[in-house]
Amino acid sequence: MEILKEALLRTIKDIDLTFTEEALRNNLPSGSTAVIALLVDGQILVANVGDSKALLCSEKIDSHQDAKGTLMAYLSAKELTRDHNANREEERARIEAAGGFIFEWDVPLVNGHFPMTRAIGDVPLKKYGIIPVPELTDWQPLTANDSYLVVASDGIFESLSPQNVCDLLSDAHLHRNRRLKLPSSCSSLADCIVRTAFERGSTDNLSVVVVPMGTADFSQEPSEKGIM
Repeated sequence: MEILKEALLRTIKDIDLTFTEEALRNNLPSGSTAVIALLVDGQILVANVGDSKALLCSEKIDSHQDAKGTLMAYLSAKELTRDHNANREEERARIEAAGGFIFEWDVPLVNGHFPMTRAIGDVPLKKYGIIPVPELTDWQPLTANDSYLVVASDGIFESLSPQNVCDLLSDAHLHRNRRLKLPSSCSSLADCIVRTAFERGSTDNLSVVVVPMGTADFSQEPSEKGIM
């Protein structure tokens, strides 16, 4: 497990190095977030750089009963990542120590225009404390109640909360939660999430991977969808 963790850290470092070399060669200021999930022997390890997210949707039993007295099940969101932004004191301190400044707008912005404190690439901001170093969880066991793993870009969460995402999966697959109305013609679970985020006003990159697990239907392949 430790070898896998070290390999993951080295891989992200290599990705940033390759990305940075290409950016310098072509004078590109671009960058990217990153979220990686490793599933090994019933355990999960997650690494993230930036403000994209990974979460588990786990089946829980509601204390309320339906009209027939049956206890209701629902999917509860468990976030596996923490966003890297200047709301976190240790992140802000690193930026300011490197000579950057934080401008408070709807969200705190590094040097007045950048919402993240960690990223792949974004070469012009590296001198101001933007780093590509991922934050890793510890290996943690999965349970039979963990129904879906969701890995998604930050645009999804402009208009949907992690719990909204799990509600959508519940509506689409388990048919036990009716709080959100699904858009028509979803081609996959990931497509349902992307379409709903877009229709609710998200304007950033919309990318998501949904992996059925635990009590979900294992005949389903993992689904992914993206809109740039």
